[in-house]
Amino acid sequence: MDKQARQLAKAAFQKQKVTAGIFRITCRPTGEAWIGKSRNLESVMNRLSLTVQSAPHVNAQLRAAWHEYGKTSFNFESVEELDPETPSVFINSTLKERLDHWKAKTGAISL
Repeated sequence: MDKQARQLAKAAFQKQKVTAGIFRITCRPTGEAWIGKSRNLESVMNRLSLTVQSAPHVNAQLRAAWHEYGKTSFNFESVEELDPETPSVFINSTLKERLDHWKAKTGAISL
């Protein structure tokens, strides 16, 4: 990739819309559900696919179900998206507040 192509790719990446919010991952065979927050909902499943394989900090129940049933047995859903106009200084605190709300409402296991 030449310099101009790299610059164009970088500019395109920086212009991408990033949506922060709350997500739920459900194991279809067991019905177990996990809930989490992310500053970039679009990247959650890719990131999870990589980290669940080797990262010890990933929830042990999720990791065990993932290994037993495989990625295709899981549903990912965005349960709430933050307003894109939310000032960046408030995103983390708002995500935490909304995560607490959804944990209480759904009974899902926190990630």
